[in-house]
Amino acid sequence: MKTKRITTFTLAMVFTLCSVTMLLMPTTMNPTRINASVDEETRYKDFVAFGGTPVQNIIEHIQYSRREIVMNTIFPGLPNYSGINCGVTGAGNKIAFYNIQFPELIPGHNPGFQLGANWFWSPTTPQIRAMMDELDVRMGGRGPGGVTFWEYVAGFANFTVSRGVTPTLDTVRAGNNAVLPSFFTAIANGVPVSLFLNGYNTTNGPSIHSTGHDIRVLTRHSGGHIMIAFGYQRVYYFDHNDNLFRQDLYLRVSSGFGTTTWTRINTHSILDHAITLHMTR
Repeated sequence: MKTKRITTFTLAMVFTLCSVTMLLMPTTMNPTRINASVDEETRYKDFVAFGGTPVQNIIEHIQYSRREIVMNTIFPGLPNYSGINCGVTGAGNKIAFYNIQFPELIPGHNPGFQLGANWFWSPTTPQIRAMMDELDVRMGGRGPGGVTFWEYVAGFANFTVSRGVTPTLDTVRAGNNAVLPSFFTAIANGVPVSLFLNGYNTTNGPSIHSTGHDIRVLTRHSGGHIMIAFGYQRVYYFDHNDNLFRQDLYLRVSSGFGTTTWTRINTHSILDHAITLHMTR
């Protein structure tokens, strides 16, 4: 997997790498918390499409002299199966992704097939529906009532460990609207990232109106939602003096509602948590 760079100049970035790692154990006990300020009251649930409530459509016009784009996407992406809430849906699609490597996660389910450079996910099967139902139970069985962060983590861990696959959790969140360098490492290594958003935006991605002029159309949402990131696009804007004056980070996500879309986390969004759950036998 290679990172694609579209540029006329080289832009150097230096980061300090830090992460917190823990091993999720095969019990019904709560895993050790990685953040003492976790609020159990935050419940991520679906009210309307994309979770939360649409608040505002935002149109941006960006004038620039030149821009630089760095992007990467996990192959083959993520499926877009649906569960009873966004937590179950996100975890279920992540498990379906890992089922390619670990077929014991969903016994009897054929994940799909590759044709040339494209991957085609299988349609929803009885095994997928059973997996989603089991995840709902393991996450507390609240159905449309949604899940908390720790219900998601514990339910995901209990499910995978019951199949003989152990997840290791890393946090890749650097703040309410930023990610650590380890986020980009995870994507480069083919590890999807679970996003826990409390107010966020969705967009069909960057669009170019003309040379030197970009148009961004975002829909702002209130409320909480969980999506799974499997790619990104970093956009750097330079003025006529070749000074960097703006940079945006777009994440390619499985929305949880049967679609793939983009979210921009540095605008109209609060990133409560961003975690990877890397699988090993």
